[in-house]
Amino acid sequence: MKLITHHKLGDTPAANRILPSVIPSVYGGYGERTEWLHPQLRLLKGESRNLPEGLEHDRTLEVGRDQLSTSLDLIDITGDWMWGKKIVDLAVSQNTISLDHMQQGLFAWWTASKVAAVYEHSDMHAEAFRWYLWALESVEGRIQGATDLASRQGARSTMHTSGLYEGLARLALIFARPDAPPTLPSHSGLTSTDWTMQSLRYLEQGRARALFDFLQAQQEMSKLSKDLLQKWSKKEYLVRKMTESHRRVADTHESVGHSPGCIAALEQEAAEARHLLESHAPDVAAIFANIRFDLPAEAIVQQLGSTDAVIYIHLSRFGFILFCITQDGIQMVHRGESRDIDVQRHVLSYTKCLRDHTRSPTTCEHLAQISTEIASLLLVPCAQIIRKKSHLIFVRPAAMDGFPFSALQWNGHPLHFTHAVSETPSLAVLRNLIQTATKRSVPKNKISVIANPHLHNNRGKLATMVGVGALSLAACYATQACNSLYLSDEAFTTKFQESQIVHIGTHGEVSSESPWQSWISLKENFKVMDIAKLHSQASLVVFEACVSGLGRVTTGNDVTGFSHAILQSGASAYIGSLWEVDSLSSLALMYLFYKQLRTQQDHCSVAECWRRAQVSLYHSNTSSFRELLQEIRASFSQDEAIAFEHPHADDDLSDAIDDLEDEDFRHPFYWAAFTIVGYGGQIVARIGDASPVF
Repeated sequence: MKLITHHKLGDTPAANRILPSVIPSVYGGYGERTEWLHPQLRLLKGESRNLPEGLEHDRTLEVGRDQLSTSLDLIDITGDWMWGKKIVDLAVSQNTISLDHMQQGLFAWWTASKVAAVYEHSDMHAEAFRWYLWALESVEGRIQGATDLASRQGARSTMHTSGLYEGLARLALIFARPDAPPTLPSHSGLTSTDWTMQSLRYLEQGRARALFDFLQAQQEMSKLSKDLLQKWSKKEYLVRKMTESHRRVADTHESVGHSPGCIAALEQEAAEARHLLESHAPDVAAIFANIRFDLPAEAIVQQLGSTDAVIYIHLSRFGFILFCITQDGIQMVHRGESRDIDVQRHVLSYTKCLRDHTRSPTTCEHLAQISTEIASLLLVPCAQIIRKKSHLIFVRPAAMDGFPFSALQWNGHPLHFTHAVSETPSLAVLRNLIQTATKRSVPKNKISVIANPHLHNNRGKLATMVGVGALSLAACYATQACNSLYLSDEAFTTKFQESQIVHIGTHGEVSSESPWQSWISLKENFKVMDIAKLHSQASLVVFEACVSGLGRVTTGNDVTGFSHAILQSGASAYIGSLWEVDSLSSLALMYLFYKQLRTQQDHCSVAECWRRAQVSLYHSNTSSFRELLQEIRASFSQDEAIAFEHPHADDDLSDAIDDLEDEDFRHPFYWAAFTIVGYGGQIVARIGDASPVF
């Protein structure tokens, strides 16, 4: 553990000093484990129900493989590739490993990918490619056999699968170079240009795959039968529910202070889910088992718009790979030495200031400095391409969770001054979202506004601004806001599934245990896991009042939580917050956004409407902000407030206006809290066509 800790802290010399003490003696170290010292075991009474007492079990081969696997893992962590090459050469000479005789065990791909990494860093690229490909085929084969989303996601949830796809991507970029080795993998048939696209495809193959697989299966099943699709969605929900229940039982057993009744309730929940799951038809699982990632590299970028540029970021302990992509293909590839942990330090420093509500001028300068440093990695290498585009789509790596891309410094100003900004879990997912959006029929309702007026809370009157915003929005769309405190799960489901825009302004809770256990507050708590089973027709879902933009990117580059659930439900895009927002600035930002969405005449996108709202708030001063709040107050009537059971909405907003203090709205705390995930480039002219009331 000391070695891993030193490595994570970036102290490579200290990690390398420890390395000999944990490498087994057969590979040149002096590390020993009890299980390595006794390859011959004699079974004692009661040790096995199937084998007789006294039987000797020869574990020599098993111990040898464990020693090799352990050694390769440690070499991979420390990057001592010279020692790694000696270990691989010795293992090959002793027939401990051979690609021709590798067994398709559960973790054989793991060892194969580590061997490949050693060959790669020893400049034996063709041999490395063979080992990486074998590992890839092994992993994809295992995934192919998984018939539910949770199993597929679990199969890719480690840093080792991410390392496998990254290794293939790195080699593809080497093969794309003008000075590439003369002997490229003969069976590939790829040109140098193709290799660059293939590098992107390898990264895509390992990113947000569970979500991509679901969306692909959803498309296939919708062609066959709506009933089949509903059955399969129910099955996926039950699998997720059973998996989460089992995980929570295990966590509860380990925790202090939980009653046996709590554990029994969780076990009962898991048993009920398993019983219902067993009743589902096997043909549902069979269809999902045939879903595979078979997109040609070129197809991944074909759906991009003429104004789009994708900033595709891959960060790891080996450095970073940056692609800048347009509808014409990959325009630039840049590699650097900055590691995931280096960038993550900047991100954590930045987001801590925002979550701690630190808004002094000194802090603002500090944040600008950090975002300038991050922009030097992400934007400066792509500068010539970025200048020609107006919408930047970011593919977020795990190390940058919670960072607001619109706050990146560009030409001395925040990026949103000149560019609309959105993000996507992967380009393959974005392609699917765009295709689905173009085929979507118009839902029954233009907009559903669901909010909690927070009349009984301990956060003061400002918390009631969420309800004020809901009243204003509903009035502008000539509809009625729905008080979430009286909204049943069934009523919420109907509104969520049958509206073109769904605006949710109610508090929630982000679970530190599992993103799937996060919830939003209705009449009863509605879990993120439950959202994923719905079938939404929404072009846009907006979460205003909770930390809902924090869909977690796993170490295996998959996504969980809000990001996964909303997009899995069928919505084209959603807007969620990255930190606990300021109530008044959030009220103003949402009002400005919907005003752009409803009144614009130049057919701009969701992301562009959001950009304009951000710019307006950024340039606000106390006087103009007060005028904006007064405009919001005049947008709804007292009768509407009473119907919403928020009778003091006008008074609360009036008090807030009277108490207004000078604020520096240039601080990103106010305007950068929300992020757009999914198809941010969709044209808002397709969202609602009633006469604007603004």
